[in-house]
Amino acid sequence: MASPNAFRPTPSRQSGYFSVLAEDIVDAPASHVFKSILDLDHYDQWSTYATKATKLGAPGPLTAGATIVFRIHLDPSKPGEDTQDTVLLVEDLPECKRFVVASSPFPQWLLWAEKVQEVEVVSDTQCRLRKWISMGGPMAPLVLLLKGSVLQTRFNDYVRELKTHAEKERSKDN
Repeated sequence: MASPNAFRPTPSRQSGYFSVLAEDIVDAPASHVFKSILDLDHYDQWSTYATKATKLGAPGPLTAGATIVFRIHLDPSKPGEDTQDTVLLVEDLPECKRFVVASSPFPQWLLWAEKVQEVEVVSDTQCRLRKWISMGGPMAPLVLLLKGSVLQTRFNDYVRELKTHAEKERSKDN
């Protein structure tokens, strides 16, 4: 059995120090869940973790290289902090959809972080939602020590809230 914070590869990083993963089965089609992930204008309607997401630059679909500012709430009782992420991948394949961003408040050689949201088709009406962050660099052990448990809690919250939102949206369609 892997340790709770064992490193999980991302599309562009095969090794690092640790990862935090949250996942669940969602009773909604993968396309509905992925649409909610990419719908930056409405994060405030369902997420207490990322309450705002703003794409910088030219309007249009999210593509690799785009910059997004997320308002992140590690402590939901306090005002959030803005983090600037760079989109690495938007992949909308029939069986698996992925949205990957990278960020770090430090030079990459000190600390790098990649966040993956993956939606895997289970059936026409169900999918598996995974959200994880993987980190590496000399500062990663300190981040794990200081923020690992709160990241786990908030990623669990995010997945639960997205699941609830997607299932409500699906019930409106029926």
